[in-house]
Amino acid sequence: MSNRMLILIVVANGLIGTADAQKGDKSIAAGLLVGLPENDVIYEDNRDWDYGVGLEGVGQLNFTDRSAALLQIQLTRFSGYSYNFLDPNGPTRAPTSALSLSLKAGYRYQFTKSGFFANLLAGVETNGLYSSAALGIGKRITVKEIYFLDVGIDYSGGFVRRYNIKAVFSIVRRSKID
Repeated sequence: MSNRMLILIVVANGLIGTADAQKGDKSIAAGLLVGLPENDVIYEDNRDWDYGVGLEGVGQLNFTDRSAALLQIQLTRFSGYSYNFLDPNGPTRAPTSALSLSLKAGYRYQFTKSGFFANLLAGVETNGLYSSAALGIGKRITVKEIYFLDVGIDYSGGFVRRYNIKAVFSIVRRSKID
């Protein structure tokens, strides 16, 4: 079993609480992420990436108590190495970094009132212009009815294919009053 899968299981099983999403609820959340690129991948620009750190913002509009539309923006700084395979003394590598901005829209399904959810998103990512998609799972932890913390992991393609481990905290949450 890979370390990434173990982290996923610990995050998913270690959390308890309930989530009470309602039709018409709107929220904006922001937080941190750590990107773990796929191992041993040298991209077409002769760079590979060790890790990334960044910020994420998410807007959510609930259609029902289990379905929601999402709009996500991520800003991530990746660090790694640049390779020069044409050096007459043999291949060389040097430290490098890159900044990536990602904008995606998608869908969230909440499985139960316990707050476990799955996301599917698609969009674009910069540092060039790449199409990007993400599939993730997570858990919403409600704090004092008006705040929440979403923690989870996703697999994202685009500029750097990676696993993102992330946590976002609600900044604004508005419930629809019938």
